[in-house]
Amino acid sequence: MEPADVSRALRADFWPKLKAAGFGVRTDRVAWRYTEDAVDVVELWAVGPNADACGCTSVSLSAAVGSIPAFLPPPPGSVMKGGRARPRYYQCELHVSLHKTLLQPWFRPFSRAPSPSTPRSFLEHRLGLQAVLRSDVHDRSDIWFVKDDGSNLGEVVADLWQVTSAVGLPALARMHDPCQVIDMIQAGALLPDPDSPAGQEIVEAARRACP
Repeated sequence: MEPADVSRALRADFWPKLKAAGFGVRTDRVAWRYTEDAVDVVELWAVGPNADACGCTSVSLSAAVGSIPAFLPPPPGSVMKGGRARPRYYQCELHVSLHKTLLQPWFRPFSRAPSPSTPRSFLEHRLGLQAVLRSDVHDRSDIWFVKDDGSNLGEVVADLWQVTSAVGLPALARMHDPCQVIDMIQAGALLPDPDSPAGQEIVEAARRACP
């Protein structure tokens, strides 16, 4: 299973549905929606080099949504294309991670022996991770496990869309409303922490905008 195979599956069954929801600008793993009151982001990313510690394939996926509503300033450093910001989800002060509904109890951290050519510093880092991370076979709600042979790729893409449409898009809609943002932050449903300086600044900005 190669990254290109995952990209093809997403182009066929995920991105077109997201485009129908208003996300008309995208790359292979990030899509943006521009409205009068917000810039919204849906982002997917592969586990990549963290696959050994996570115990899954490198093409397995995680996902998050984020929003920059009009009552908050745009994040510094976000890429501009055609006069429009293209923030990543982690640059959005309001963002939530998505969690799968599939049962995938196949995660086996550190189950593959490192390559003989692995640098010593990498091996020492691996040993450090083994000392602090769980190594039993388990599931992870934050990663969609794509099998080596790709036999479950269709199921993964279908669940990614189901969670995005049922959880991610409604969360973005709530982020557009300053009154609901206050409730979400105070309930711990959004980052940052409500007691942090960043959380307090967002709440104050939302209160000024809340009718």
